[in-house]
Amino acid sequence: VRGDGREDAIEVSQSLGVADPDSFDGVLVIADQDGARHLAGSEQALSFLARMDTYGKPIGAISEGVLPVLTAGLARARAVSAPDH
Repeated sequence: VRGDGREDAIEVSQSLGVADPDSFDGVLVIADQDGARHLAGSEQALSFLARMDTYGKPIGAISEGVLPVLTAGLARARAVSAPDH
């Protein structure tokens, strides 16, 4: 979901409230600036990422999507490049 609330080309089939991190092999966070801020402020999103990390599953982020990963405290053992802002 884009920060403006509109969905783009990816169909959403589950919300974070019902998605079980154990059911996924990894996660890729793709977000614009507003969407990244929304995810970084979401306890459900941060909990989902933390649980993926606990089980050693791959976590990737593109562009602003790195913000929730950083906010969840998951950058320590990862190579990270972040937008300047």
